[in-house]
Amino acid sequence: MNFNSKISPNTVNKILSVVIAIFLWIFVIGGENPVVKERTIRSVPVNLKNLEMLADNNLTIAGSTEYTVDVKIKGQRTVVDPLTAEDIEVEADLFGYGQGQHYINVTAIVPDNTELVEIRSPRIQVNIEEMIAVSKPVNINFANVPEGKEIGGLVIQPTEVEVSGAKSLVDSVAWTFGTVNISGYEEGKTNEAQVELQPLNDGEALVENVRMSSLYADVNYTVMDVKEVPLTVETQGELDGRVVEDMEVPQTIQVRGLAKDLEKVQQVVTEPVNLASLELDENESAAVLLTVQLPRGVELSKNNPSLTAVFHCKRASATTMEYTGDEIQLTNLPESMEGEIVAGTYTVTVKGDTNLIRRLRKSDITLVVDGREIREEGEVSLAVQTECDQELEHVSVTPEFVTVRVRYRRNEE
Repeated sequence: MNFNSKISPNTVNKILSVVIAIFLWIFVIGGENPVVKERTIRSVPVNLKNLEMLADNNLTIAGSTEYTVDVKIKGQRTVVDPLTAEDIEVEADLFGYGQGQHYINVTAIVPDNTELVEIRSPRIQVNIEEMIAVSKPVNINFANVPEGKEIGGLVIQPTEVEVSGAKSLVDSVAWTFGTVNISGYEEGKTNEAQVELQPLNDGEALVENVRMSSLYADVNYTVMDVKEVPLTVETQGELDGRVVEDMEVPQTIQVRGLAKDLEKVQQVVTEPVNLASLELDENESAAVLLTVQLPRGVELSKNNPSLTAVFHCKRASATTMEYTGDEIQLTNLPESMEGEIVAGTYTVTVKGDTNLIRRLRKSDITLVVDGREIREEGEVSLAVQTECDQELEHVSVTPEFVTVRVRYRRNEE
């Protein structure tokens, strides 16, 4: 049988055509006349040269130092197609630049056998500012606090963190902030946590491109109960030519602590307010920030209104009255004893509403000495007290003490 006789001339021509086509394609792609292709490689990182020189001059870039550009190149298809951003070197030189906004030229080095066509954009905008470092407070937020409880016994370390960077960015940082999730806390004990800190502005938005001296804070805290108790405001001293007509102050105050510590707290008393130091406004009023006295382990609750007392004052009239020793009553002396007040003159000064002072008589005020504590014969110094049915703003006695001679009663025959 003749095999060749079965292949027609037409089939042979088709096979030859395919072979020739493949040969020609290979020749075009890799032969003496290769295809030239242009390609844009996007987001090529820009290397900032002499960045350390800015730091040496106490300068820095405001914002991110990560810049990218698009680079257009051309070359043989087989060379250009595999290239990535890592194969191209792009630089911007910061040498000689100072504070201000600058547009810096970008240069690119492309691989061998390729040609740089275009850089988009050929310049980058760089804002150079003074570099500063400022301490900012550490604020901690607590999540999942049970209803009726508050966080107390708070110890934060560090309490401040140094934030450094471009002046405009550092100035915008209000505080550094972290959150503690207290799920699983131990009742009645000090709990510990470490939290990650973030620099925030006044709007509680993250401020980027700044550095912090510490990225974490250690937090100790106790979950406490809350209790409401009466508030008592103590005063001392006198107003010059005026008396207190009214005082605006919260009637109660909320405190927090462990249950065993709160049981002992029945009221909260303020540090004495010195009336002589009040600075009155045109309405004869003065607002004073109060300081409270709290037992150990008890703190002010965060739910309290501003602890401020507003004193409303008015001009006052004053008068003085003279008393002698025999006009002072000695009361509550033990039945087995008797006494007499040493002769002397005692001045009573009264301040108050003008109309009330005008109507006041010496007989309206009684001077009293309480002798209930006397147990032995001899001379004893006792404080003079005043009693009056009128609502007087201020009553004082000079001298404040009298001398009382005391002896046992003699048996009457």
